[in-house]
Amino acid sequence: MSMNATKKAIVPIFIAAAVLGTAMALPIFGLQHVTAASDGDKKDNGATASASEATRVLRGPIASIQLGANGQPEWIQSGIWVMRIFSSNPQNPNVQLIARFEMVKPDGTSAHQHSVSDFKVANMTQEGNSTRVLKGTATVTMKNSPVTGVPVTVKVFNNAVIGIWIGPDKVDSHFGTGPIFGTFSATSSKAAAAITANSTATANSTTATTTNTTQTGNGTSGNSVTAPGPQNATATTSTSASSIKMTAKEVDETYRWSTNDGTNPTLKMTANADNSVQIANPTDTKHELVIESNGKEVASSGDIAANNGSGQLSFKPTVPGTYEYHCEYHPTTMKGTIEVSAH
Repeated sequence: MSMNATKKAIVPIFIAAAVLGTAMALPIFGLQHVTAASDGDKKDNGATASASEATRVLRGPIASIQLGANGQPEWIQSGIWVMRIFSSNPQNPNVQLIARFEMVKPDGTSAHQHSVSDFKVANMTQEGNSTRVLKGTATVTMKNSPVTGVPVTVKVFNNAVIGIWIGPDKVDSHFGTGPIFGTFSATSSKAAAAITANSTATANSTTATTTNTTQTGNGTSGNSVTAPGPQNATATTSTSASSIKMTAKEVDETYRWSTNDGTNPTLKMTANADNSVQIANPTDTKHELVIESNGKEVASSGDIAANNGSGQLSFKPTVPGTYEYHCEYHPTTMKGTIEVSAH
């Protein structure tokens, strides 16, 4: 097969990979206003997210083809994207977005990496009934140094595919004029469905409890909204906590978590106790330990710097059960489960 024939064969394969995904409801992009914070603004104290600051994490793979001026494949792009949604106010959450991907020529040469972070949303629109659009600026790593203030547009197509347009201003059109495509993971679909249900329930609750009242203090009329209080609240007592030492390791160019119990082991923790994980990172890239429950992030170590960086994650689950942990930047190879017992 000739090189031209090979390139033509590659295009539908990667485009098919880019558009495959699990459909999800995504009203979070149908809000009146969305703000964004930089990846560096993430909490580093490892505290468990409270009920008033629940965090949902959406993520998926990047699988895309960048075409050249002649319409032929010029670059193959693959990696991951991660979106954090801080839903303390389900109708107006804060959003963080990062993307990390590799670019390589179709003949396997010129491989290099890029990342997108510090995405700040300037405005949001909707195209038709199925495409949500976020426009803003971000920091993009380039060959010589990171470039700040790069125009970035993020689109969600039909609640299944994400497209990221980078530049072309300030990055010398390195990423072309088309999007970098990614898809939503199955877990992210469930998390997004939970966001949808929560947002809808909150909106309905607000509508149902909004009544016209008279403020007796100043004699003026207005609208009063009754906020629901905590339900089924129970007192808890502290028990013995677990202290775990964990190290990030690279074996055969693959990153893993390691403890005295092995590679990506099942961690043992105790409910209603201040469990902690001490993390060492002797590898050449940063990591972040994240704990999730049913697709919702409940604890994070924050970024742990490369080359002998260290960090800590604190986790105080209120109920026994099974949780999941992973590295934010290497979720497929650095992952495992946590078994939380009552005592």
